[in-house]
Amino acid sequence: MAEPGDSTRVSGRDRLIGHGMITEGDEVLLDLRPSLFMIPVRSISTILFFSVLLFMCVRAIDLVWSFWAGQGGLSTPTERTIMIWGIVLIAGVTIIRVAIDYATRRYVLTTKRAFSVVGAVDQSIGEIGLDRLESLVISKPLMARLFGLGHIRLASAGTDQFTVQWWYLRSPERIAARIREAQGKLSS
Repeated sequence: MAEPGDSTRVSGRDRLIGHGMITEGDEVLLDLRPSLFMIPVRSISTILFFSVLLFMCVRAIDLVWSFWAGQGGLSTPTERTIMIWGIVLIAGVTIIRVAIDYATRRYVLTTKRAFSVVGAVDQSIGEIGLDRLESLVISKPLMARLFGLGHIRLASAGTDQFTVQWWYLRSPERIAARIREAQGKLSS
């Protein structure tokens, strides 16, 4: 994987990124993946949401059970066991899902274009020619900013949406500067 300061020529059998997206003679300027911090940042809110939902469901079942059976409801140890195993299951599934998402993301800047490859089963490839790049947006949501991360979104002329989105990057300003530098070299 090329570092932000490296420049690599890709040819023949080395063109594995996005099923041949890199053409012969195209020079790779950046070949990035999201930060590994993407996993906890994206997992925290999902785990918290579903844990609260689980708690409310267990309490609701307890209330219905106590009303219907005319007894005190579920025992406190049973509730705790359900909650603990439920949270462990929620956390495990969430972290595995986000880790797979992390592992299947790749962001590439070449001398002519920028693209992102996302997904294992349903693969999505967004591409934009640097000569058509009109808008570059850096965003830093709160949770990502706490870990020093940000997102870069690229839009081309004549579109109303971002064609390429690079998520959870360290130093997004430095990467954006490299994109602008490559765009400047292409137009000169």
